[in-house]
Amino acid sequence: MRSKKDSRAKRRKQLLNAAPDAPQSPLFQLTQPPSGNSVDNPHPWDGLARSALTLGDDFMSVALRTAFNKFGLDPVDPFSWSRLLLSFAYIDFGERPRGKPGAPQKWNKKRMDELRGAISEQEQAAGHPLPNTELARRFAPNPRFATKGTKAEAGREGLRKVIGKVRRDMP
Repeated sequence: MRSKKDSRAKRRKQLLNAAPDAPQSPLFQLTQPPSGNSVDNPHPWDGLARSALTLGDDFMSVALRTAFNKFGLDPVDPFSWSRLLLSFAYIDFGERPRGKPGAPQKWNKKRMDELRGAISEQEQAAGHPLPNTELARRFAPNPRFATKGTKAEAGREGLRKVIGKVRRDMP
């Protein structure tokens, strides 16, 4: 069990604030390529990649194995390394895509179409056009068309306005 002195935030801060080339940095061993190799030469590059993607027995390798297991990834597969790194980068530094600002619209196209159909049904049953206030009174108890209001009259008034808008858009 971790002590209070050891936390994700403290470990992250320690790793991010430590200079990667400082010998006391935990990243020092991971970032130092073997001498005499160049990334321009594909054969040493292959050896470097294999060396970098091989887990040892140190405490950081144990942590990586645990991460691979939790994510259901294979440490032998190079693409698993990429997926794991991308996952951690998103967790620590990513932001969710922003949606539209504000609350979602209560009267979307689908709901307006339902109201339009209900208006037509009521008027066909009555045999003549009904006033918006009468339609609002009939529809207010129906949870499909209910609008919020501090009082029942306010809810009917809001529904009456929506009915007027729907009627203006009707052919």
